[in-house]
Amino acid sequence: MDKNSSIDELINTKGIKGPFYRAGLFITKKLFYRKNSSYYRKIYEKNSLLYSPAKAHDMTYAYFTEKFGLMLMCLVFGGVLIILLCLKGNDSNKLINGTTLIRNPSDGKSYEVVLNAKIGNKEYKNISIEVAEQKLSEDEFYDSMDEFCKKLDKEILGSNKSIDMVNEDLILLNSLDGYPYTIKWTSSSRHVVNSKGKLWDKGYSLTDDSQIVTLSAEISYGNYTYIYEFAVKVATPDLSEEDQMVIKIRDLVNESSEKTKGDKEFVLPNSIDSTEIIWSEEKKSKATLFVLILILSLLAIFFGKDKDVSRKIDKRQEEMLDDYPEIVSKLALLTGAGMSIRNAWKKISLDYKASGSLKRFIYDEMVITTGEMESGVEEAVCFGHFTSRVKLQKYVKLVSLLQQNLHKGTRTFMDDLANEAREAFFEKKNNAEKLGEKAGTKLMLPMFMMLLIVVVVIMVPAFGSM
Repeated sequence: MDKNSSIDELINTKGIKGPFYRAGLFITKKLFYRKNSSYYRKIYEKNSLLYSPAKAHDMTYAYFTEKFGLMLMCLVFGGVLIILLCLKGNDSNKLINGTTLIRNPSDGKSYEVVLNAKIGNKEYKNISIEVAEQKLSEDEFYDSMDEFCKKLDKEILGSNKSIDMVNEDLILLNSLDGYPYTIKWTSSSRHVVNSKGKLWDKGYSLTDDSQIVTLSAEISYGNYTYIYEFAVKVATPDLSEEDQMVIKIRDLVNESSEKTKGDKEFVLPNSIDSTEIIWSEEKKSKATLFVLILILSLLAIFFGKDKDVSRKIDKRQEEMLDDYPEIVSKLALLTGAGMSIRNAWKKISLDYKASGSLKRFIYDEMVITTGEMESGVEEAVCFGHFTSRVKLQKYVKLVSLLQQNLHKGTRTFMDDLANEAREAFFEKKNNAEKLGEKAGTKLMLPMFMMLLIVVVVIMVPAFGSM
C-alpha cells in the first residue's frame, strides 16, 4: 500500500486532528513501522483476525498512526494549558497595591494568605498571614458558671498535667457533655495556641519570653454569654534565626491588623527594624495537577487503543459463535440434499456474497476458504487454514467432522452433523436465556429507584397535609 496516499482513507485527517495525525504518520513511518517488531506483530496478529492479510497490514499501520497522533495532540494541548497555568499562577490576588489586604465582611470568615516579604536584599517566603473578618462591637452578658468551668478545666488539659507547663496540644472543646452550652475559643496569641488548642501552629512570639497565653472561652446559651479566661504557660521550641524573623514579621502584621480591624482595608507594615519590607503574594499554580492529568491521558490513549483492538476481537468471536448454529444447519441441509461438502461450503459462501448483507466475520472466512479451494488448494489444507484463522473450538469440531468424512467417509456423518446442529441451537437458546436473566438483574436497581421515587411522591404530600 502507498501509505501516504491511502492514510486519508483509513483515518479522518480533516479538521484539527489532521496535523497531529500527519505527525503520527511520520513517527510511525520513520521510527516504529518495522514488521519484525514484536509489538507490531502483536497488533498485526489481532488485526489479521478481523481483516484480510493485505488489509491487516494497512489497518495496523493506521492503528499506530492514529495512536501517536492522538498522543501528540494530547501532549501539545496539555503542554499549552500547563504553560498558561504557570504564567497565570494564583488567580486570587488578595494583595492590592503591594500593601493592602481586603477583609471579609463581618458576617464572613477570616482567611489565610501566603505572602513573601523582601527586607533589604533578603526575601522571606511563605509567610502565612491570617486576615480576620471585620469586627463590630456588641454587648456582652455574663452569667456565672463556676461548676461548668471547673469541669472544663479538667477536660481541656488532654495529656498535659497542668496549665502551668503545657507542652502538648490542648483539647479545646466546642461543648461539654451534660450541658446545653456552646463554647467558642479565642487566644491572646493565636500563633502560640490557636482556637483548636494546637501549639505552635504558626510559630511563637519573641516578645514574651515566658510564653504565657490567655485563653478565652465564650460560653453561650440563648441570649446569655459568659466569658471565662485563664492563662496557660507554653513551652518554647528552639528556632533558627530565619524562623525568628518570620515570627517578628507575623507579630508586626498582627499588631497592624489589631489596630485597623474596624477598617475595610488592611494595610501591611512597610518596614521592620528600620528596614523596608517589600511584599509579594505567593502564587499557587495548578500546573502540577495538569501534568499528572496529561501523563494519565497519554497512558490512557496508548493502552486504550490496544483495548479497542481486543474489544473488536471479542466482538468477532461472539458474532461467530452466534452464527455457528446457522452454519451447521445449512451444511447439514445442503449435504443432506446430496451436495458434496465442497459444493455445500461454496454455495453458502456465494449466497452470502450475493445477498449483499452486513459483514459477518465467519462468512468472510468461508469466502476466503472457498477462494483457496478454487485456486487448487486441497480441501483438508483449506479447512486447516480456516480453523487457524477462526481459532474457536466449535469450528474446530465442525471441521474435524468434515475432514473425517473427506478422509475416511462415514455412514453416520449426516446424523453427526444433524446432532451438532441441534446441540448448537439448544446451546444458543440457553445462552440467550442467561443473557436475559443478566439483563433483568441489571434492571433491578433502576426499578428499585423508581419505586422509591413513587413512594416519596405519594408520602410527601400525605405527611404535608397532616
